[in-house]
Amino acid sequence: RLIAQAILDKNPRLRSVVNKTASIATEYRTFPMELLAGDPDLTVELKEHGAVFSFDFAAVYWNSRLQHEHSRLEQIMSSGGEVGAGGFRGPRGA
Repeated sequence: RLIAQAILDKNPRLRSVVNKTASIATEYRTFPMELLAGDPDLTVELKEHGAVFSFDFAAVYWNSRLQHEHSRLEQIMSSGGEVGAGGFRGPRGA
């Protein structure tokens, strides 16, 4: 926990440090985690390819290696379409 707090102290843009406590075993590829330091609210806002994704990190599987898929979702949303993928679902964002 001391190291987790040091990570927060050195990275002012971070709000929380978590530890994955078990393997991914759910249908939605989420995993159990423990909060080591910081804010227990794990809602994140992530910007990628001009799109803003907002989600609860504890409830949604996110992998930055899927940037192409995220870009595809952004294109669908920007054209007025509705998307539903894993933990995401919603109309075109503002």
